[in-house]
Amino acid sequence: MESKPGLRPDQLSAFAAVIKFGNFGLWTDPGGGKTPISCIESYYAWSAKGQRSAWAQPSSLLHKNREEILRFSHFKPEDVVVVEGTPAKRQEIMKSDAKVFLFTFSGWSKEGFD
Repeated sequence: MESKPGLRPDQLSAFAAVIKFGNFGLWTDPGGGKTPISCIESYYAWSAKGQRSAWAQPSSLLHKNREEILRFSHFKPEDVVVVEGTPAKRQEIMKSDAKVFLFTFSGWSKEGFD
């Protein structure tokens, strides 16, 4: 299995808290290292619990964060999808076998996630 980047000690502590207490908000400043924690948490949720993940974010981050999830996890490219396009296309994407769905904030409010 390919080696992936690791977490800094402060990120590892935050990830340990996610494991211990469940999902909660990571409210550090921009650039504080929340994305790698979230990437690994999404992979943990799928690999340990079979839970899919959904991320709502600004549209400018959709494709960057998809690449980050692939960089920090062992997901395959088809496991991490950006939900965008026409309403019909978005619904098609939502029915896929993907493990992680990336939405804009407005896309989240329109499509939701079950």
